[in-house]
Amino acid sequence: STAMSRCKMTNYPMEFNLDSAGIWGEPIRRRETVVVNDYNSTDNPGKKGVPMGHVQLTRLLMVPIILDGEIVGTAGVGNKLGDYTWFDEVQLNMLMTELFSIYYNIEAIRSYDKKSHLYNVMLSSGPVGMMVVSDTGDVVIMNGKCSDILGYRPVDTDPIPLSQIRNDNVGTIQSLMKLCDIDGEAHGTRVSTNTGGTKTDYEMTVSRIMDGPDNLGYSVTFVDSTEIHSKDRAIDRAMDHIRVLDGPVLKTLESCRNELVRLPLDDLSNQQIQALVKLDEAVKFMNEYRDVGIAEPEWMGLSEMIEDEMKGMDFGDIDVRVRVLDIIVFADPALPVLFRNLFRNSIEHGGFTRSIRISCRISNGWLYVSYSDDGKGVSCEMKDMIFNQIKNGTFRLHLIDSITKASDFRMDFVDEGDRTTVVIQIPPHCFSLG
Repeated sequence: STAMSRCKMTNYPMEFNLDSAGIWGEPIRRRETVVVNDYNSTDNPGKKGVPMGHVQLTRLLMVPIILDGEIVGTAGVGNKLGDYTWFDEVQLNMLMTELFSIYYNIEAIRSYDKKSHLYNVMLSSGPVGMMVVSDTGDVVIMNGKCSDILGYRPVDTDPIPLSQIRNDNVGTIQSLMKLCDIDGEAHGTRVSTNTGGTKTDYEMTVSRIMDGPDNLGYSVTFVDSTEIHSKDRAIDRAMDHIRVLDGPVLKTLESCRNELVRLPLDDLSNQQIQALVKLDEAVKFMNEYRDVGIAEPEWMGLSEMIEDEMKGMDFGDIDVRVRVLDIIVFADPALPVLFRNLFRNSIEHGGFTRSIRISCRISNGWLYVSYSDDGKGVSCEMKDMIFNQIKNGTFRLHLIDSITKASDFRMDFVDEGDRTTVVIQIPPHCFSLG
């Protein structure tokens, strides 16, 4: 005890640079035992003396501590009455290896206990209902969330029979356990609870817990899916509405349109003709808009697609010039409809349109497809809302904008004075040189 108190150091760092360490760093640097039986006369280059007040050294034995082939430290003893021998080296090595092994085992146990505690906290208070049922039908674990769902106290010590829990979902759990026994697969279903008038939906899954060929039991999980199911129901209602609009409503509008277009124009007033035109545009929009963004994108030749759409158009005296590269684009299948409506817009609403130009260029890896005409252009008050005129009964540009977005493209409207231009910007991953 006197030696320990005399050797005690204060205000010294806990970490040392190995290169500047004295003789006690030699076992680590050399990876071998260092024996000094005459400390004062030994000419050792690593020796740097002892701190002021330190007990004087006469002999010294130091060993590297190696665990699993890695040096984890060093240890030493000093001032033996006689010389240190190989037997002392073996004894010190065995002692320190055993002590460090015990230390690391203790640290591993502490780390395991800490992780186990965290797992238990997560299990008991997590948002997922969890339960373990033994192969004999006893509940061995039931966390807090699961106890709320089944209306029973948490189980973490004494097992209780599953049949003891009075809840409508217990029968479903037992049925799924039987299915797991038949095919060894996990089985799930949707269940609900009603607490205080509030209905909550859960996705319940039951799976077997196996250890080799032995069945140790079953895990049961409950995941709150109320919001997902609510959205599913909203989607189902929306799809029902779409089916009605896309079916009987659209057919009725088409039938009315077909009957009206047979009437002699001389018998119709200007207002009636305008109403018929709007009805025709609305019916065309519904037919062309129905599948936008629904089908998977596909590769298509840009030049061939534009030429195919031009074949069905009556351009009259309009000079149409198309100069596009031999390029294929990956886009929504409705992309041809986009060019069809650009042509319609130029022909029907461009006023005195004399020319249409389509060109493309590649810049910074993007493909820019420009469509321009020299029609009457767009009024100033319309420029900020050009693609959103549905409320005014104009659908064509909204359809064009929707197809662009469904294809993951961008689109800009450019007013160049004598020409009106729409620029479609196609990202690098959506086109390829033919």
